[in-house]
Amino acid sequence: PIIGILTIPSEYPDLYPPSKYSYFAQSYVTYLEAAGARVVPIQFDISPQNLTILLNKLNGVLFTGGDTNIYDKNGNLNQFGKTMSAIVDYVFQVNRNGTYFPLWGTCLGFQMIATLVSQKKDILVTVSGGYNISKPIFYYPNAYNTRILSSMPTQQQLDSQRYNLSAFYHAGTVLLSDWSSNPYLAGNFTPVAFTLDNSGKPYVCLIESKQYPIYGSQFHPEKNHLEWRLYRNTNHTYNAVQLSQYFANFFVNETRKNNRTFPDLQKYIIYNYNAVPVAESSFNAIYIFKNLNYTSSCDDEVGQPELLYY
Repeated sequence: PIIGILTIPSEYPDLYPPSKYSYFAQSYVTYLEAAGARVVPIQFDISPQNLTILLNKLNGVLFTGGDTNIYDKNGNLNQFGKTMSAIVDYVFQVNRNGTYFPLWGTCLGFQMIATLVSQKKDILVTVSGGYNISKPIFYYPNAYNTRILSSMPTQQQLDSQRYNLSAFYHAGTVLLSDWSSNPYLAGNFTPVAFTLDNSGKPYVCLIESKQYPIYGSQFHPEKNHLEWRLYRNTNHTYNAVQLSQYFANFFVNETRKNNRTFPDLQKYIIYNYNAVPVAESSFNAIYIFKNLNYTSSCDDEVGQPELLYY
């Protein structure tokens, strides 16, 4: 399968100013490749027309982690937010029309899917004990019937709840209460797993859509076997790597469930780019992309969530 990864505006202004470059970490690519997929970058400033053309050739999409926002200072979706919103709209629409098209959001991707679907710009709240830490995740009693857990071995379910296997690198999240009280989140998503903040208060860290193959994790499954910065508290034990690989295998297998083809793949595939190390980065290496310089106006149509999501 061919999976698109959405780039995010550069977070390395000294070397790669965000007005000129976007990026994502090499680990996301290797994570998907290790499960049998190939990757095509989706540049965040792609035009709506070219975005649709590209999406129609993909088997699924991954939203990465990062430290950026989807809104500008006036509270309108910025270019990154508009492209992300358009992709979320697309995923809901094509699944509704009968094409099985998976989407996964990791960390920032998880948060932004929740923000867009909830139609609540300020839904994220600060949480303690979520940055640079590995900790257990705990499954809700009704979660064992979900797609995402249906093939996880029992021992792996136990180990992931018993040991500090999952890597968290976030400051904000969605309150547990919002997953049940917000009609768009409650109507569309099943909380699968939670973890605990520093005070012992639970918050949701793994979700799946009730109807469609849409998933999100507040933790970073790709880091366990692929990121090795020494100051990062990522678990690299056998059990942690196996859990990471489980989630990669699960998502990539989901993308195998549609029969789309990509005739001109060689023009777009990630092999056309070289990953580069950046000293101040938290990643081993990153892919850098020159911006396409497409910028839509704030008045452009970005979808109608109330029609698509609920």
